[in-house]
Amino acid sequence: MIFARALLGQELIVFGAIGLALGLIYAYLRGRRQLDLLRRVWPPTLLWAVFGPLDALVTIVGTWGDPWREANPALRAWLIWDGWVGQVISTFLYVLFWAAVVIGLEEGRRRSGGAWEYLLGAAQILTLYTLAIEHLAGFLSWTPYLQPIMPLIGWLDGRAPWLFADSPLALFLNFALIVGAFLTAAQLASAALVRGMRMRAPVARPAPGPVVPPGRIDAR
Repeated sequence: MIFARALLGQELIVFGAIGLALGLIYAYLRGRRQLDLLRRVWPPTLLWAVFGPLDALVTIVGTWGDPWREANPALRAWLIWDGWVGQVISTFLYVLFWAAVVIGLEEGRRRSGGAWEYLLGAAQILTLYTLAIEHLAGFLSWTPYLQPIMPLIGWLDGRAPWLFADSPLALFLNFALIVGAFLTAAQLASAALVRGMRMRAPVARPAPGPVVPPGRIDAR
């Protein structure tokens, strides 16, 4: 369950904290005249903006009175510290932190060129897609929608634990990162295809007007 009537006030405050963080990020980009960043990374940003709040809201309900049910050790520490208030603070700082990472990559991308410019741009998209997929998985973990594929997840967990959070490698190579890499490759390939089609498209030229011989212009 995403919403609980008894916890609606707390959920609205968490949602408001996310909105405040996003508003501060937008104001910063607008002040720096870097809103073009959003035009490049809007697909993964939109997914993050949807799945992130869903994950946060369902976490309040799922961990209420029992913070040890939270699998994320960092968020669990905040919940143990001060319950949902800790989650509000953690969520606010979390959004700002990852936004700072993406904006930092943007600063490096603008100052570089060639292959580095492309790679840093790809890193921005990969970061946002990975975060979105992690939140989608986090949201589904609190719902019954994940139950039909739990046998598959258990099978993969036993044979490839590095896909999940069972090994140190999970920090660098996990399921969300792999899916994010595929989505990043698909977005970059689509963008390259669109650019190629635009470059090959014929340029429309205005039709030539009638030629008037010299000395035949009528004065009216």
